[in-house]
Amino acid sequence: MQAYFTRALCAGAVLAFAASAAIAADVEILNASDRVIEHVNISAVRSNQWGPDQLGNKVVPPGTRFTIYGIQPGHYDLRLLMKDGTQCIVEDAALVGDKTWELTNRHC
Repeated sequence: MQAYFTRALCAGAVLAFAASAAIAADVEILNASDRVIEHVNISAVRSNQWGPDQLGNKVVPPGTRFTIYGIQPGHYDLRLLMKDGTQCIVEDAALVGDKTWELTNRHC
């Protein structure tokens, strides 16, 4: 009986992990602004704890797209640092999979 319970518990943990991994999405962002983006950081809404730079060594010129991989769909604050030194904070951005989020000059 205890072996059955242990196997059921392990199977449940594997299913829970698989379900949480399946929820993660890839979010595409279109740079529709007239600025080059050098850094993108994400935080929970209204938090000052920014995550790592999502671009690494890349930049995103105007009119191009980049993808953030493996993010939980939801609302986030974004901090974008532009090549010209401009810092842009976009609050409460809806980032959901299978959708392109468009950054325009009105965001910054």
